[in-house]
Amino acid sequence: MTNQRERIRDERLVGKTERFRELYLFTTTFAGAPYIVCNARLDEFDYYNALDDGRISPDDPIDHSEALLICPLEEAVEAIWDHRDELPFDDVLRLQGEGDTVQYLGENEGTLRFSAFVDSLNKEVIYDLTAPDVLHEVSVVDWGAYEPIDFTYDDISSTIFIKVDETDMHSEVIDLATGARYIDVEPFERVIGHRYLVHEYSEGLTSGVVIFDLESEERLTYDNAYFMVIDDAILILSMSSI
Repeated sequence: MTNQRERIRDERLVGKTERFRELYLFTTTFAGAPYIVCNARLDEFDYYNALDDGRISPDDPIDHSEALLICPLEEAVEAIWDHRDELPFDDVLRLQGEGDTVQYLGENEGTLRFSAFVDSLNKEVIYDLTAPDVLHEVSVVDWGAYEPIDFTYDDISSTIFIKVDETDMHSEVIDLATGARYIDVEPFERVIGHRYLVHEYSEGLTSGVVIFDLESEERLTYDNAYFMVIDDAILILSMSSI
């Protein structure tokens, strides 16, 4: 750690206007050497707000690409300290089409996992980053084969959950990485550890979490709450319980 701070000047990361980019940075290790991985995404909210406000034109040369970049951590730090215009990131994956996305899906047994959606094909590929220049294909999602009601990118279970059915009688969700199907009589959007069905709700000014345990068949409701997962334990943070 260091108290030194330097501004990143790399236009490939921050964009020509220093806007419209979201950078998600992760560290990982290959052959004992630390690397930094950058998931560079288009900030669509900022971009479309700028269009609506007239600050930019649709004809302006905005970089719509989304990418997965990587470089040795030591080289990235040295480049920043040296005030270089570009950091030594290499492209692992770059999608150029408007509407294409590269999405972080968390870690799977210590390996970083991402998904890449190509809008023109209506397909999404889930990848594991297994080496600095290797993306291992885990599965391919043909969205045209489904009629999803909703979907959730889940960086806890490193997958994508899609809701394919929701009625007054039941909800059905598919884990797209494994093909597993889950059904419950109550709504839910994601599954943790193949055991806990999780539903996050918001009604007016209130919100909360409902968790159904498939093993004990117990349903727990937490008002004014949200959840996170730390070391495989589900942590419920509830304002009502303070």
